[in-house]
Amino acid sequence: MSPFLPQIKAKDLVRVAKQLGFELDRQKGSHAIFYRPSDKARVVIPMHAGVDIKQHHR
Repeated sequence: MSPFLPQIKAKDLVRVAKQLGFELDRQKGSHAIFYRPSDKARVVIPMHAGVDIKQHHR
């Protein structure tokens, strides 16, 4: 079993964020900023066309 997270499409990540209570706050360029009013959390999702979101290594 791989220790890495799977690649995911931005639209699928948006669907999960909405299920977790996030709402679209604004979009600047190709980055959508989602906000959850209950705890004031923010999530930025890159909305690059045709590109899956991958885990970044540091």
